[in-house]
Amino acid sequence: MLMDRHQPRLSQADVEKLSGVSQKTISNMLDPTRPGVSSNTLDKVEKVANAFGLTAWHLLIPTLPDDIAEGRMVAELVADYLASPKDARGVIRHTAERERKLSGNGS
Repeated sequence: MLMDRHQPRLSQADVEKLSGVSQKTISNMLDPTRPGVSSNTLDKVEKVANAFGLTAWHLLIPTLPDDIAEGRMVAELVADYLASPKDARGVIRHTAERERKLSGNGS
């Protein structure tokens, strides 16, 4: 989790001050499965990530190992994906899903 991994001494209130995102929203980001929690906007996720000098995908893929997360290749792939037209993103997702299934990691 971001707060444990990068700044273990920061409270949710501290993150609120750094990012400008409410403590309640930060709490919801940390437990999005709680009943009544609405989807967080990418803008809010980006604000929290920026407060830590990270990008949004660091928060959106919290299980990514540090050695991969810190590499430039993942950042470049994410940036390219985000810059792609919507229909191209669909092709990318479809291809990734097929690769996952073919590698034996699919359901």
